[in-house]
Amino acid sequence: MLLRFVLHLMFVDLNGLRSDADWLVGESVARSTSRSYQRVMQKLEGFCQQHHIKDKFSAATIELFVTKARNDGLGLGAIRSMLSAIRHHCKSVNITASFDTPRLSLILRGIKRTAMSVPRRNRPVSLSILNRLCQAAPICFGKKVGRTVSAMFSLCFFALLRPSEAARSPASPQHQLLSKHVRLSANRISVKFYSFKHSVGPVKITVLPHFNKIICPVQNLLCHLPVPRKKPLFDFTAADFRFVLTKCLRHCGIKRHITPHSFRSGGATFYSANGMTDATLKAKGRWRSDAYLSYVRS
Repeated sequence: MLLRFVLHLMFVDLNGLRSDADWLVGESVARSTSRSYQRVMQKLEGFCQQHHIKDKFSAATIELFVTKARNDGLGLGAIRSMLSAIRHHCKSVNITASFDTPRLSLILRGIKRTAMSVPRRNRPVSLSILNRLCQAAPICFGKKVGRTVSAMFSLCFFALLRPSEAARSPASPQHQLLSKHVRLSANRISVKFYSFKHSVGPVKITVLPHFNKIICPVQNLLCHLPVPRKKPLFDFTAADFRFVLTKCLRHCGIKRHITPHSFRSGGATFYSANGMTDATLKAKGRWRSDAYLSYVRS
């Protein structure tokens, strides 16, 4: 009887330790990272089911999965993150990741070299689309919120804002513009960026008004302000940005693949078409490399 009781305690204790070990594995990465990793594994699972692949962690399977991701428009950074998710899963279930082969390294190198020729998934916002979105904003969200949405759309376009600079991103909240970073007058907007992707110091740009008052960044921002100096210029998260954009797109009946990043590529295309030099465009968009060329669409 005593022996049975001791064995029972040992069994219960081991189960508790296993649960603790599983919990520690889960806590080895941030929760947001864990959710991203889970989405990657769901995509891999769906890919294998679609193509009737049994060994989803083989080198051949991962090569095909990576190639499909590249063809779907994902960049090298996103693909490397996907591979990190798969490696993490293999470690968590004690599977040896055998897909890190020399051939996979060559595929990744090929993706890097051909990155400029891969069709981007997001389409640029044109002036006509920007006009329709700014008109839809007060209809979709009411006059007050609609003014804020219109101001964010137009400033993202004319100031070439990255989504993380307009809306709060969990990955880089320090990049979001505050009200004190913006100086507004009747004929111009001055924006000073203290933190942005690849930033090496403060950068100041000027945005001029547009003759169309519906999309004019100066006019829209005048309607949106004032905002307390230490508050975000637009009190939106990245998810909020995607939500308001999607709702306005649906209201307008626009089915093109437009994302928050489309305003930046649309603005770059607009400035280039209107004679802005490459050097000025590169400085205005705060690009450190020739990546700005992929934002200018014909």
